[in-house]
Amino acid sequence: MVFKTLSGSNSTGVALVNSISAIEHELHKHLRTTSLLQKLDFWRRRHLRKHKQFPGYPDYDLNKDALAYQDYMSLELPFVLQEYIPGLSYDYRVIILGEKYFISKRHTKAGDFRASGAKLFDFDIKDPAAVLNKAKSLYELFNAPFLSVDLGENAAGELFLFEYQAAHFGINAIVRGKGYYTHENQNWLFHQEKQAFEKYLAQGLIHYLEP
Repeated sequence: MVFKTLSGSNSTGVALVNSISAIEHELHKHLRTTSLLQKLDFWRRRHLRKHKQFPGYPDYDLNKDALAYQDYMSLELPFVLQEYIPGLSYDYRVIILGEKYFISKRHTKAGDFRASGAKLFDFDIKDPAAVLNKAKSLYELFNAPFLSVDLGENAAGELFLFEYQAAHFGINAIVRGKGYYTHENQNWLFHQEKQAFEKYLAQGLIHYLEP
């Protein structure tokens, strides 16, 4: 499986795992450990506090309260596990801002399965229709003005959704690409144009808000 922390970007917090112990190793690697003072406080709450009663809480239990507090205060690391698809040497990033589709191809480095963070970008995509169609079908599932999707492609041409973001995403495909695509009369048309990212963002939002 592919282990990914939710707070990572540019391949940080991403690793291959093949066991529970490997997942635990990644968690410990990225998670700050509980301090000695916190451990002492947890122990104090469980063993040194006197019994208490509270009006309206007849079932109050000191030990359960201490365990609940420890669980609440313990550090956590949100993460996801994705099925690993071997043999991929690139993926696609497609960003949709309203009716405009920006696309880039991200290649992996030798010996590394991660395309994100490798900084090997390609903005001249030959025949991107299948990728854009997949991105369009995903965008239509969301009630959102913007969408960024990462798509993998295997040797058979099958496309897989790796990640999506609708509010916070990298914009290399926009600011470094030569233009964008629109879907008109069942065809994808490329528009070679460069505007400030903020203008594209505003245009996408207006397109979404228009009746």
